[in-house]
Amino acid sequence: MSNFFAGRGQDDSAKIIGACSALLFLGAANCAAAADLRIYRPDGSLQCNEGEARTLDQDKAILESLGAHIISQEKKQLPFKIIQLCGAPTGQTNTYVISQADWGKIRRGFVGPAKFGLWIFESKTAVVYKYDGTILCAEGSGIKLDEMAKGLTRVGIAIVSQKKATDGLMHIQLCGSITGSVNAYEIASSDLQKALDLGFSYLITPETARSIVGELGSKKKALAAPAARSASWPLPWPFPW
Repeated sequence: MSNFFAGRGQDDSAKIIGACSALLFLGAANCAAAADLRIYRPDGSLQCNEGEARTLDQDKAILESLGAHIISQEKKQLPFKIIQLCGAPTGQTNTYVISQADWGKIRRGFVGPAKFGLWIFESKTAVVYKYDGTILCAEGSGIKLDEMAKGLTRVGIAIVSQKKATDGLMHIQLCGSITGSVNAYEIASSDLQKALDLGFSYLITPETARSIVGELGSKKKALAAPAARSASWPLPWPFPW
């Protein structure tokens, strides 16, 4: 290094050191950005104006009181249909980008996640489902995977993968009753709204739900599913509470 700087003036040396420092700073910034994540909390608004929505700054104050530094904040709508019913949540959420370290600190804190959860809805693909209409005592009933898939492909939605699943719920064992069988399709997240408009629903599994609330390795699982249920059953309310 001393040979490299030999014969160079102090100004040249300072420029080289400054450039190296800038590169190190940019590298550190990129590493930090890679460790950032988005969390969310339903803002409290209810349909038919029955609830009072919290502002972004109100929930920001809660996070800051728990030791989190807010990098950015934004209102977002949960990307799936919610039952149209007065008093039901609107799906509006307050979302915040914080560091992974801060999220870990919040989860380990005395009050836990404080009803915040990971925003996992921006992955490259999403899984949607629809009941296939299978009924008990009716052999051959129900819509086949490939047949229902035509409704998606007809509007330009490409299917990454597909499978049969069940809703995991208990159904009355009586001829003519539904079985709870569903057709599930993995599609590009950019096509999610198209699928929802066709009557499909966003698939939330117990594993996904535990990721949302950040309790995967904890005994206290806010949305823990009964052990007898399938890992692919859909949950209708994937909220952190």
